[in-house]
Amino acid sequence: MVTKQSAGTRRRRAGGAGGSKAAAPARSAKAVSPDPFGAVADPTRRAILDGLRTAPRTAGDIASDFSISRPGVSKHLRVLAGAGLVRVVKHGRERHYQLEAGPLETVDAWVGRYRLFWSASHTWVRADEMGAPTEELGSVYHVTPGGAALVEAMFPGTDEEMLTVDYVKDDALCMTHYCVLGNRRELVADAPTPHAMTFECSEEGCCGDEMHMHAATITIVGQTHVTIVWGGNKEEDGHESITFHLIRQGHPSSGTR
Repeated sequence: MVTKQSAGTRRRRAGGAGGSKAAAPARSAKAVSPDPFGAVADPTRRAILDGLRTAPRTAGDIASDFSISRPGVSKHLRVLAGAGLVRVVKHGRERHYQLEAGPLETVDAWVGRYRLFWSASHTWVRADEMGAPTEELGSVYHVTPGGAALVEAMFPGTDEEMLTVDYVKDDALCMTHYCVLGNRRELVADAPTPHAMTFECSEEGCCGDEMHMHAATITIVGQTHVTIVWGGNKEEDGHESITFHLIRQGHPSSGTR
């Protein structure tokens, strides 16, 4: 005799002795990094942020700016939201994405460590003991084409002229110093800030018998004054450290022309 089984009975039998089928484990969503550096590393995401500066926009409106697919734009928006750079604001049935620029302060603080070097293309004169500008040239800076390095000519046109090249290598701020003593040394900045940078010689065995510039501390005051302290590797003949006070030439508040 065949009896009609209920749908519930069939489901319980199919589930085995436990009476129910084990649920498949849920897929975990791919983690989105809260790091704003990674979020703005992609040019498309930077363009999305640019498009949100004036007003919030829907995903469809944002997608109209790009040739990539709508799902592709949605993926970029998820990354930006995960980094706290955008947030969703509901307007009726629509979802608008609004710019949240706060996390970019972290990016700006990091860039600030290098900004003063890239914007230093000026002529700087030496200051006298009273801090007033003199006629004596201290340093002349210029940025190489493409912005790869900042070149400084120290005491140009004199017998003490030296050359320093500042650049970023392996995420570190470095300088190569071509000394009047005829040698060349690479120095690396230790935890630079927008207003102070301390460089030290990076080469092993640099503190040997050969006299060379071993360290440099650069302190920036506003946009017009810089103090540079060069330290040698030998404490003899008064060359253990040399201090220069420089004033930016031609700036309205520097008192120079």
